[in-house]
Amino acid sequence: MLPQARVRFLVPVLKLLAEAVDANSCAQWMSDATRNLPPDAHSDGTQWIASMRERMHDEKELVKAADVFSSACRRKKVIS
Repeated sequence: MLPQARVRFLVPVLKLLAEAVDANSCAQWMSDATRNLPPDAHSDGTQWIASMRERMHDEKELVKAADVFSSACRRKKVIS
């Protein structure tokens, strides 16, 4: 759960990963990663992955979706 100021640096990395491998493999990797989070974050993770798949070509929208996911995890204190 990145501080809000760092989220915009994460999105280009995820975008490059999805383009280098493929969007389905990237989504599977992200899905596996979110399953390791506490149960409170699973639905937010599912929404983030869906947003990533739908908005892969719009970096501004990806940043917004990442901000929403990160904010939800911070709000729920997913990682202490």
